[in-house]
Order: sequence, then structure tokens, then C-alpha cells
Amino acid sequence: MVGVPGRSKACWTCRMRKKGCDQQQPSCGPCRRSGLVCGGYHRPRIFINSRQENGDASTYGFTPESYTALQQSKTGTRSLTQDLVALTSSTALLVLERSLGCTALEAKYLDFYWTTLLPNGQPFPPRAARYSTTSWAGVVQDLCHRHSLVRLALLTNALGLLGQVSGRQQIIVQGWRLYGRSLQAVAKSIPANNQEGNDGLLAASGLLAAYELIQTGEGQRSWLPGPAWLRQAAGERAIILSRPPESYVDGNNHLLFVDSRLHLVYADIHRRKRSVFSSPAWKSVPWSLHPKGPRDKLLDILIEIPALLEDLESLLAGLSNEVARQALFRQQLEERCWLYHSQLQTWSTTSGSSTVTFVEDKISNGTHESSEPSSEHFAMAHLGLIYWATCNILHEVLWYVAGNGRAGLPACIDARLYCRKIVTLMPFLQRPAMGAFFLNIAGFPAAVAVGFLARQDPPGEVSEERRMLQKAFQDTHGAQLRNFLGTWPWRTDRETEIVNRTRREE
Repeated sequence: MVGVPGRSKACWTCRMRKKGCDQQQPSCGPCRRSGLVCGGYHRPRIFINSRQENGDASTYGFTPESYTALQQSKTGTRSLTQDLVALTSSTALLVLERSLGCTALEAKYLDFYWTTLLPNGQPFPPRAARYSTTSWAGVVQDLCHRHSLVRLALLTNALGLLGQVSGRQQIIVQGWRLYGRSLQAVAKSIPANNQEGNDGLLAASGLLAAYELIQTGEGQRSWLPGPAWLRQAAGERAIILSRPPESYVDGNNHLLFVDSRLHLVYADIHRRKRSVFSSPAWKSVPWSLHPKGPRDKLLDILIEIPALLEDLESLLAGLSNEVARQALFRQQLEERCWLYHSQLQTWSTTSGSSTVTFVEDKISNGTHESSEPSSEHFAMAHLGLIYWATCNILHEVLWYVAGNGRAGLPACIDARLYCRKIVTLMPFLQRPAMGAFFLNIAGFPAAVAVGFLARQDPPGEVSEERRMLQKAFQDTHGAQLRNFLGTWPWRTDRETEIVNRTRREE
């Protein structure tokens, strides 16, 4: 029976929506047709809300436990399904809106958020931070106990995700209300930004940008999360730049900054404008106390890409009327491309070797596995996609710069090869265990692939890479990715057509 705890065999999402479920795996039919995240059929962990005996009444902590390992009391314990259904009730939403700070109720919403968002419903292991942007999750869980601004932004995300999973318009609207309150709270906090409160303001700003990634349902077409995300990224950049690089050498500020670098460079690539974080100080000072990992070293290369794109546009536009100056500019641009190509090759054989080996194995031997990948594996796949996306952009710039000399480029310069690698790895990420974190990982590489195919595929022809990408848009995760990219402010109609064609064919 749908919606009856302990008796229903439906997926979590269908149980919450009180809909029939065909129990298909990995995603059921009703969820796929509705463009919702299929919650699966397992019973993931929950968080136990606890307070220190002698601690302050406002100091709470979340203790992760296995849901099935919890010992039921003599009176019995409500199932997690009951709790999640209760979260969508009008009463719970009214209590949450009127009584923010009701820790027990808020804990239920935050429990749902982390369980649904994170791969395997579990916190990322510490090693995952070497490969992906995972540190922020631990930081905001720490800060939300001490900063009401962070807690409000986190609850905004929880309601936003619950609205997308349940499909309940009332919950989506409630999330928008909290989003508006969070924006106002952030705006009021900016003038008082100081060293002590900078981490809370930065965390809240990042969470509001993350909220935009959640708003990907078919019914949210007027919301336009793509442009809204770009505006949030600009605000986050301004908050970071309000402090010198020395402010980000340690603690939460350091963890938030090194995670933020990745999505902020995405915005710079879209704008085709040099990244302010490519200066020597911003690439070195924040790591005065902590060594760089594989992700940080790769981002040092990626962060130079926006400047290449800016200069390429100037070159193609022929802004200089002097032939000699134009030739010199082209030569200098080509030399920089080869420098970054060499750095990428070095990275792939040193600190990035394990990542490259892992993702190459996945696309060579198949992306489907009998057992679910670990959270660290998903993090490595994220870094592998970033590496391939960087190679794709760099090689395409070299292709344009070479001009009539393209035939003389070595065989290793093959932008299409890296586009193919990106779309081939997508199925590895498209499984229920990936959680809603899928869009954080797949969004940028998929956008790079869309842009490349729009520019390089001959008009009227559909390449194999394009067919693979359109196939990736078909499942639940892919539909969310397609919906987000469908609101992206693309530069050409061909990019928009590649994203929207799948929707028209459904």
C-alpha cells in the first residue's frame, strides 16, 4: 500500500506523494515521467539531534547513525517515511514558518536535506575533499549551530529540495519565501562584514547559490535558475574579495574559499572575462598553511582559461588593425595555450594520475557496476570531468588560434575526444545513490559539452557525442540537468536547441 509505513514497497518519493509506484530500478516510471528524484527503496541513515548536558541550550549537534541500527523503544519509533510525509504537511510548514528556531522540527528537515543531497546519503569522507568540492557540507553543519543566517539559508535549501522531490507546490512556494528572507538577511549582514563573521556570510551566500541548482523541476520554467545562479555567484565573489587573500589561509574561511573557486571560475568562463583569482597572490597565499591537493592544482590551470577565452574573442574580432600586432597577439596566445597544455599533461601523470586512471577505466570497461560506488569514487569522477572539460576548452582554443595551420596540430590536440569522454562518463553518475549532488558534479562539464557541440557539429548533422548527450538527458537526473541548462543564458541559438530538442522529442 502506498504511503503506509512498513508495508509499502514503493520508492520513497512515491510514498511521500502517495502515488502508485511500478518499483522499477534504479528509478521508477512515475518519478522518471514527472522529472523527480526517485528516492529508491533503501533505508538510509538519519541524524539524531542531541544537546550536551551542560552546554548552552542553543548548542546542538547532529550525530550520524545507521537508520536500521537504531534500537526502537518499547513504545516504538516512527519510520523515516512517516517523518518525511509529515514534513510535507501543512501543519509542519506553518510551524516552521512561524517558529524558526524550533530545533526538533528543523532537524527533521535538515536530516532529509543531507540524506537526499549527498551521495549514498552519507557525509563525504575527508579524502574526498582532495578531489571535489565537499568541505562546505561539514562547514555549514558546524556554522548553522552558531549563525542564524547560515541556518536560515540551509533550511531554505532543505525546503527547496523537499519541494522538488515531493512535487508539492505549497512546499516550493514556502522555499521561495525562505529564500527571500535569506536574501534580505544576507544583504543586511554585508555592511557589518568583519573577520569574525565572514565565514558565516560566505557560507550563507554559497548556500543561496546552491538553492538555484535545486530549482530544476519542469514547473519552474519561469524561475530561470541559470541567470539567478550567475547573480548569486557574483555576490559570493564580492564577499570573498572584501577580504585580502590572507583571510583565507585557515579555518572555515579557507575551506569555503577553496571550494568556491571552482564554481566561481565557471561564471568567469561563461562571461569570458579574466578571473580575479588568477593573480599570484590568490593562487598562493590561501595555501600558506595547507598544501594543495589534486583538485587545487588542477584549478590553478582551469582558472587561467577565462583569460584565454577573453583574448581569443579579441583575436577573432580583429580589434587590432595592425597586422603585425595581431600576429604577435596570436603567437603569444598560442604560447600560453601550449604552456597550460604542458601543465595539464604534468598534472595527469603526477597528483592527478589516480583520478585520470580511475575515470579512464570507467569509460573503457563500462560505467555500470554491481555495487554502488563510494562517495570518494563520485568525488574522483567529478575531478576527472573537470580535467576533461579543461582539456576540451583548451584544445578548442588552440584549434581556433592555429587558423590555417590546424592541419599541423599534433594528434593529441583533440577537443572532440574530451567531449566524448565527458558524455561517456555521465551514466556512472546517473544512479539513485548519487543523490541531488549530481547537478553540482555534472552541470559544468555538460555545459562545456553542449557549447562545444553547438560550435563544432556541422549544421543539420547529429554527431555521436550529441546523441549520447541527449540520451543522458532522459533519466531523472538527466532531466534535472536538462531543465537547468534550459534556463542557462546561452550565447547562441544552437546551444539552446541542443538542450531543448530532447524535451520536444519526449
